Amino acid sequence: MFTQRRIAARAALALAIVLGLMTSFGVPVSVTVLVLCTLVIQILPGALVMRASTSMSSSEQLMVGAVFGVVLSSLSQVVLFEIAGFRFGFLLPVVLIPIFVRRTHLRAIRANSGLSQASLRDEMMPFVISLFYLSRDFRWLFLPTGLAFLCLLLIRSRFGLRVAVVGFAALAVATWRQRPTFWWFIADDLQAFESISFHFLKFGANDMLGPLGTLGSRYHVLTYQWSGTLSWLSFAEPYVILNRVLPILIAIGTSFLIWIYLKERTTLSFVKRAFAAVFFALLVNYSYVSPSYVLGITILIGGFLYWTSVATAYPVRRFLFSFVFATALALTKSSNIPVVVFGLAALTLWSFVGRQPGRLMRFADGLGAAAALVLYSALYLFDTRTSRQIESFRLFGYAKQVVPEIDSFADRPMRAIALSLVTVGILVIPILTIFSLQKSGQFWSRESIFGLSAVPFAIAMAFISGNQANGYFVSSGLNLVHLIGLTTLIGSFDLRLSFSQRLVGLIICGATIVFTIVLRWIISLRNSGSVEDVWLRVVESSLLIPIVLGLIVACLAQVFVVRSSQRARSMFVVACSVALLAVGTREVTLVQQLDKGPELSDSNSDQALGTRSEQEMIRLVSDVLPADAILATNHFCGSECRGIEWFSRDLDLMGDDFNLPQTPSGYGGKNFRLSAESRRRVLLEGPFWLLINGYSVSDARTRMSMSLNFAEKASPEAKEQLKSLGVTHFVLHLPSRASTVPLDQYGELVERNQDFVILRI
Repeated sequence: MFTQRRIAARAALALAIVLGLMTSFGVPVSVTVLVLCTLVIQILPGALVMRASTSMSSSEQLMVGAVFGVVLSSLSQVVLFEIAGFRFGFLLPVVLIPIFVRRTHLRAIRANSGLSQASLRDEMMPFVISLFYLSRDFRWLFLPTGLAFLCLLLIRSRFGLRVAVVGFAALAVATWRQRPTFWWFIADDLQAFESISFHFLKFGANDMLGPLGTLGSRYHVLTYQWSGTLSWLSFAEPYVILNRVLPILIAIGTSFLIWIYLKERTTLSFVKRAFAAVFFALLVNYSYVSPSYVLGITILIGGFLYWTSVATAYPVRRFLFSFVFATALALTKSSNIPVVVFGLAALTLWSFVGRQPGRLMRFADGLGAAAALVLYSALYLFDTRTSRQIESFRLFGYAKQVVPEIDSFADRPMRAIALSLVTVGILVIPILTIFSLQKSGQFWSRESIFGLSAVPFAIAMAFISGNQANGYFVSSGLNLVHLIGLTTLIGSFDLRLSFSQRLVGLIICGATIVFTIVLRWIISLRNSGSVEDVWLRVVESSLLIPIVLGLIVACLAQVFVVRSSQRARSMFVVACSVALLAVGTREVTLVQQLDKGPELSDSNSDQALGTRSEQEMIRLVSDVLPADAILATNHFCGSECRGIEWFSRDLDLMGDDFNLPQTPSGYGGKNFRLSAESRRRVLLEGPFWLLINGYSVSDARTRMSMSLNFAEKASPEAKEQLKSLGVTHFVLHLPSRASTVPLDQYGELVERNQDFVILRI
């Protein structure tokens, strides 16, 4: 058993790692401490309740309980604030402790702390792997993370680990000093998320004058309520929590959940667990350009561990816990709903058909999730946003998102072949997973049944997907398949090799990495849009190259290296190894996401921070106008958004779905800087972002018409229309104004600079 001193030392080391990460991301120590204290309050009820109500292992109870506690705390905050305006709803789960946790449970917890005899390497590896998740966006982290992983994997002595830690710290400092100036600006959308986070906390999710307008709580309410709560309790700016704290917390949570799954649900050795966890971090579609999506992955894995555990506890508790998990997934990223529906349906059916023990508990799980999803559907799904998403479906829509240039093919049969190749690429890992599960005899495990059940839906969505948001249904449906498939495939690898075999293996791995990097470099150079260049991207995106490369290497290994009676199995393992390595390297070098940080330098500060005139205007708004002021503006996308007719022309081209054709004015762009940085409500901002997320076209047209009418005409009628919606001030962008109406006709001038005039209407 661990001594108290040893436990304290490990806890201090973990705290030092978190503090170091937060500090490297520019988070003040005081904010980090307050965030961690808040997390303890949120996590403790969930961990205790899970410990008292389930028979999972201690580490599973701790991590699943942590997810459950955060989810329950955030749900309580949302419900109580929306219903009663109560801002301390996150404390409600604390009352669950005396309800669900008896004195006998507390004695049992004190008697068995749940800490296993894990080595230091075993406890530190999840922290290192969490950096791989972060490096998917913050690419300057990848090199020190890879070296830290190899050191932790290969070095076993304490002295060697200490030397490696010092070397890693030095390399990390050198890397951080070389990172781009605006490393934190990874997507334009984060301005919108920052604004949403602040407004959800102050005005609630259903405020019609918030950044989401009529979308309200339909848009990932749980994510931004949680970030807003952490911002409020830690006295931090919303962008600090949203852009710097949450990426670290979510990455660490996901990494620990995956590590616990590999440790408790599989028989993999330490080395195999490490490689499986790293490959999952590199292969899963993980990017913080969508905070709700990555948080949804964390909650989904927590729910997956709970739903596939040995079914114990009372049916009522299983119903309630399942209801909470399903509700959280629906309010975080709705693309996880099919995974839950199909997974629990298959698991319940399997338990009754096979007369498995605990089938009543499985039924309670399914009933709880069904109740949550029926309630969610009644409140949110039966509206114009959902119907427009369905109307946006088109054949091979997912492939057209990955390689949009395919539409330029004039030959329809060739276009169909190219689209089919890209779409079929998503079947590679599911097919490998099914074959490996059958060979290992694990096809009918609880985890496999739950994880594979959503694959047909994901494949169907790949063939008929619509706008970019629909692509998340494909990714969400395959996340658990990646986890199960990687676990089974890597479990079949034989690491007991001779020196010559290891040498050949290292040569093969090195050649695969070099080949993939060179291929990516060639593709980046050939971007002319010619038919040959598009076909090169099609073949590369379809994963045909990793598969063919793996088969070629496997055949050569069979002829020149492998001398075994189990040739078929050896060939399968070699082919999968090379294919996985090629795909992992491809993902590391791939830049298909909306990354902006690595691309921005000092000369691009306008894109990250706004122009000097915009910054000055926002400071004036923050300093001069009251906190409850409601603004309108005609500043959207610069000179392209000039005059009064541009937005109506864009909407006339739009059609009835989410597939927005390109226009010179870009539907007004997705600039939420005014509300995000001034902390004021704005009548309409970022109309392009709102439209692609399902905002009502008629509401957007009405609000934009009111704003532009006032900016161009300054008539009493236009002023009364704005005042009828509660607008108190107008931020007039002079370069976007086409009229010559004198400024004194607009109303009382509050402040102005070179480009902007702030008016009281």
